[in-house]
Amino acid sequence: MSDTPSFTVAVCLSIGRHPVSGRPRMAPCDRQALEMAIASGHHVAAFHAGPGDEAVLRDYLGMGVGEISHLELGDGADILAALTEALAALDPALVLFGDVAEIGPSSGLLPYMVAKMLSRPILTSVTGFELRAGELAITQAAAGGRRRLRRGVPPAVLAVSRSAPAPRLSAYARARTGKIITHPATGETPAITMPELRPAKRQSARLRPGRNAEAATGRRLVEDVTAEDAAQEILEFLARAGFAKALPFADTQRAKNGNQNV
Repeated sequence: MSDTPSFTVAVCLSIGRHPVSGRPRMAPCDRQALEMAIASGHHVAAFHAGPGDEAVLRDYLGMGVGEISHLELGDGADILAALTEALAALDPALVLFGDVAEIGPSSGLLPYMVAKMLSRPILTSVTGFELRAGELAITQAAAGGRRRLRRGVPPAVLAVSRSAPAPRLSAYARARTGKIITHPATGETPAITMPELRPAKRQSARLRPGRNAEAATGRRLVEDVTAEDAAQEILEFLARAGFAKALPFADTQRAKNGNQNV
């Protein structure tokens, strides 16, 4: 028997949706978060907030967690208050989320909002962790398939990356024997504020250049002028570009003629 003290690791689970059939399923990222928590060897406390789907929750139980606390809320209700209240009462060392959900806004903001409400730091793109003797070692996914190791101390909120190890399969026997403990919502639960959806519209036509085309394009069209005026325009353009001094064309002609007479 190990002398290492066991910590509590909370995992927040959501109901996913198959991208082709649309049927409810375990959310892939949440499965990876649950796998990570179970593999750590610490006590796992699983939570689901919102409308429940018993078949999906039992699939989560089949992965090896003994029970799931279901915070029963109506469809469209804001789960933040109920979830943070339950997590604050439990006070786990770590709170794990999948980095994105499959139902709802799927903005990925929930871990950040929970971390803010609990006054805890948040680490994202997590692919693994070790929690021993009060010290936390986090492995994060980095660009180019690399991994980055970070160390700290709990408590913390972890957002698990989709590049984390694949989860185990759900066992039927464990799914049947696991428990779903339902906690009805208490008090008034605010509705979540959904973004306003509008039909796509064509973008406004670009403004055409005004009369001063030079201001918009950096160019100026000169027509029907004498050779001297055209040369003067070229000199002024070169002067603005920093390639020549701004001298009247007549002065340059006199300087050229003077050099020829010497």
